[in-house]
Order: sequence, then structure tokens, then C-alpha cells
Amino acid sequence: MADQKRILLRIVDPVFGPNNVYRSQAKKIFPLGPVMVGTVAARKIPWLDVEIIGENNYRGPLTEEGLPDHWILQEERKADLIGISASITNAVPRALEVIRDYLAMFDDLKPQAVIVGGWHAGVSPREFLAAGAAVVVHGEGEIVIASLILALRERVPLGNIPGISFWKDGNIQRNPPDFLTLTEEELNDLPHPDFGLVRYAKIKIYPVSYGRGCNGRCRFCLVKSSHRHLSPERFLEQIMLLVSKGARKFFVVDDRIEEDLEGFRRWLQELWDFRRRRKIRRLNLTVQCRLTLAEHPDLLKLMTEAGVRTVAIGFESPLRDQLIAMRKPLSHRKMIEHAKAFRRAGLYVHMMLIFGYPTSITGAPSPIKRSAEELAKAFLRFMLKVPSDTAQVLFYVPIPGTEDWYELKKRGRIFSLDWSFYDGTWVVFVPDNDIDPIELQKKGVELTRRYYAYKWIWRFGWLTLLIHLFRIGTVVPAMPFIWLMVLPFYRNIHLAWRVPLRKFRRVRKHFMAHWVILAWLRSFRRLKKVLKGAYQRKEA
Repeated sequence: MADQKRILLRIVDPVFGPNNVYRSQAKKIFPLGPVMVGTVAARKIPWLDVEIIGENNYRGPLTEEGLPDHWILQEERKADLIGISASITNAVPRALEVIRDYLAMFDDLKPQAVIVGGWHAGVSPREFLAAGAAVVVHGEGEIVIASLILALRERVPLGNIPGISFWKDGNIQRNPPDFLTLTEEELNDLPHPDFGLVRYAKIKIYPVSYGRGCNGRCRFCLVKSSHRHLSPERFLEQIMLLVSKGARKFFVVDDRIEEDLEGFRRWLQELWDFRRRRKIRRLNLTVQCRLTLAEHPDLLKLMTEAGVRTVAIGFESPLRDQLIAMRKPLSHRKMIEHAKAFRRAGLYVHMMLIFGYPTSITGAPSPIKRSAEELAKAFLRFMLKVPSDTAQVLFYVPIPGTEDWYELKKRGRIFSLDWSFYDGTWVVFVPDNDIDPIELQKKGVELTRRYYAYKWIWRFGWLTLLIHLFRIGTVVPAMPFIWLMVLPFYRNIHLAWRVPLRKFRRVRKHFMAHWVILAWLRSFRRLKKVLKGAYQRKEA
């Protein structure tokens, strides 16, 4: 292989749908999965060049529609192999469009093959193979990416490569296993993600990962593999390497950072020691965790010292019957107490909730009947009691491949299969208790607006932004005075400064959230007819 001609693998992470509320945040970060797969491929194959395009965070040549222009990218630097990351269901329409674009190119530009991977692709490989993809990978692609590239390059049969789907004799052949999973030993042997492979992007928040999988078995979640993790020392190396290159903001992508509690404690302590040795004052980590982590106050203190600033927590619902149906039994009192503990530790709390969860499909005895109005009132009362800094209320979306998806589909309650609506901001199924989906949609959006505005101003549309700007204008000059008032109660000036900083961050986030909601409402007025028509056709 020493004289093998060099080839280019271009991995593309497709842009979210046009109405996705995460698009602005996605412009600051970059998906970790494509970077890991590209890094492994580049390390294992000496004659392979790799570049990664994240369409959500993209600053390259554009088409007239404002989308990344892959024709120009291919003319400037031809890729022989194209990889598509199809994890997010909402981005699937764009993923299919990118596949067709590459396969429609002139012969001198057309790639040899298109490889697709990601959560959605693993559940629904047919739609990608029908669009022209040569192979769909099921599960953690680092396991097979090198052997797959070699097989495609040499045009040899794919029958011996595990965990993939492909066309064979006019039929789709799916090689076992159903889901490729790295062992802990293999995870620790992986190279650190090489963000130098990323093109046309500006990364402000770097994604890092301590572990994969989840030991929870939530009905609405697709992650069912057992939790595996790096050694604390190996994970800390990821952060140290990025810090040495100037990175200061990180998002730990693990669904539950506390799955390995002792390992979590170790890398926090070592990160704190690293910060002290290097005198790194500015470090900002966001992690996802369960509320029960608050039962370890020593860990909360250590999180703050190590540089964790924000915890994103799935409260899911204030309604006990819904929590039981989701397999998340936790009382209101405990939820509020735990949230207070996070706040006392100096951590920003981002509350995540699911609105409209269909308990009737879970086999729960005699589901409680509530109207959309009653649901919204129960959620708002709870949200105003919880001492959170920000909140995210998403409509329940049946994720393809989950228990809930199959149950709703079996009952004929899914009325939209337009994947662009599957982002948590649209109702795409028939709710419980014969609630009108459009009414549920309206109350859910109204709920978020009420949380982010005073009771008497949320109805005034764009004028509410002026109130938020006024709040920002009053908080900013008051910050030094607030800091001086709280300084005697804190160990050092940096911890004391977090109090006024929290107030500023809160009013700024409220302004930004209301801006996003109002912009989304314009799309809702335009597109609700589409969903209403789909629902009526389903009823007919």
C-alpha cells in the first residue's frame, strides 16, 4: 500500500431543518461524532486525507438558497468518498438532498461512493440506500470505517464487514450485529478528536465525551447500549489538549455525566488541580446530568471549582403520572430541593421538559384526562417554582426506533412523516384525550413565552423585546454594586462575581429566548396549515 494514490474522504453533517430552534446554538459548536470517525479513519489509513463539513457551523461557499455549495467544494478539492452523518431526524431531508447532489454531479466530479451513519440512519437505512448511498453503518462507526473504506476503494464484497446495510442482488442485506458498540478498552484506545480536520467553521464551544451509552431505559430514548467510559486521565487529556490550543468553553456530550460517579469525581479533581497549576481562571464546562446528583454536595462544590458552569437537567414533567410512564419517578418536592442545591453551589440550571407526553401508550392504568389548557397551567406553575436560570419546553416527539415510536405507529397515531418537523417544536402525533394537536401546539408555545416574560407583557409580541432590553440596561450598571454586596460571603472575588454575572446571564438569555420564540412563531403561522392538513387526512 506504500504507493497507494491518496484519496479524500469528506464527511458532511447536514444542516438542521429551517425552523429548528437549535440552529443559532449550532453555529458555535461542532458535532463530535463525525470528528471522531474522521480522526480514526485518518489515523488508520496512511494514504487517506479527511475533511469534515458541519453545515450548521459553516462559513464557506454558498448556493443561491444560502446552503453549503458542495459542487464548488468538489470542484476545489474532489472527494472520492463522501460520508454523511444522519443522526438528527430533523436533518434527514437535507442529508438525502446532499446524497442526491453528489450523485448528480458530472462523472469527473462524482464520488466513488457515499457512506451514511448516525442514529436515524441505523434505524431507517432503506431511505438512504434508495437515495443512492452505497452503505449505511449501524452504531459506532469508528469500528468499521477503515475496513469499509478499504473495501470500497478496492471494490471488494462487503459481506464480511459487521454492522452495515447495503444493496445485494436487488435486496438490502444487513450484516449483524444490529448495533456496533465499542468496548471500554477500545474507547480508551481511540485517538483524541482532531478538530484540525474541520473546514469552513468557527468553533467557540468544543464538544468532548467521557462515556457512551446509558444504563437508563427510557421509552422515548434510542440510547439502549450499556454505559462505557474512558479512564478519567484519558478524558482529562482531551480537555488539556484543547486548552493548550486556546479552547476555554466545552460541552460534555454525555447524556448523563454521573453514570460513572467515582470516575466523574476523579477527573473533576484532576481538572481542578490542572487549573490551579496552570492558573487558568477562565474555563466553562456544560454537562448533562440527573437531578439526583444534587445528593452529593461535595461533588457540586468540586464541579464549580473545576470549571463546570451549567448543568442541563431533564426534569421532563411536573405530572407524576407522566413521570411514572417515562420511568422517571421523582416527587415535585425533591425536584425543587435538588434544583436549589445546584443553584446554591453556584451552577446555572437549565431545565428541560417534555410537553404532551402520551401516557396512554405506556400501559399506565387509567390515564388522567387533562385539556391542553390544564397541561399548560400545571407546567407553568411548576416552572415558576423551580429555581432554574433557563428552561426548554419541547413537544414530545416519537423518535424513530424507540418503544414509543413503534407503539404510536401501531395505533395509527403518527400523522406526519415529514422529518423536518421532528425537532421538538411541532406536534406530529395524535395527543391523548382527543386534544386538538394545533391547540396543544399553541398552548406549548404560549407556555414558553410566559416563562420568559412577565405575565402582563408576553402577549405584546415583538414589543416584549424592548422590556427585556430595558432589564439588561438596568442590570449591567448594577453588577459592580451587587458584587461588592456579596463579596464578604464568598471565598474569593471570582466566586463572588458569579452572582451579578448570573443576573446578567439570566436577563440576556431571556431576551435571546424570546427572540427565538417570536421568530419561530412566524414559521408556525405559515406551516401550521401543513400539519393541520396532515392531521385531517389522518382522521379521514
